[in-house]
Amino acid sequence: MTALRARIEKVAAQQAGPRRLRLWLTISDLIQKSAARPSLASPLFEVAAGLEGISLIPDVTDAAGRPGMAVGMAEDETMRSELVFDKQTYHYLGTRYVTTKDKTQSPGGHTYVVPKGTVTGSALLGVEAADAMPEPSPDASRLKIPC
Repeated sequence: MTALRARIEKVAAQQAGPRRLRLWLTISDLIQKSAARPSLASPLFEVAAGLEGISLIPDVTDAAGRPGMAVGMAEDETMRSELVFDKQTYHYLGTRYVTTKDKTQSPGGHTYVVPKGTVTGSALLGVEAADAMPEPSPDASRLKIPC
């Protein structure tokens, strides 16, 4: 556990922003990537549980409509990111982003308001292991780079 925490601290130190948020984003990334490695999930949960500002949300729905529970952290004054887990197995189901305060955005010069309570996210629908890389499509572009 100590080695994992030290590794998370080292990776998080290379990012910008407040320390607690850097740690949260690093752990979130590892949990999302460890969906195929359940043995890593439990130690990551333990490290995450010790973070300042972490909250448990007991009843949520992921982007695929599956019920679950989530752990989350406010990323700023308008957005909370949440990792969603199955309540019985604690398998990672997906990520949600919840707007916690009306947020004005202006992408491409078009201004609009994202209302408080808006939820977006993604769902992990399956994990498969392969014994080799897939063959590239015959239509894939090929580029030779002189070195």
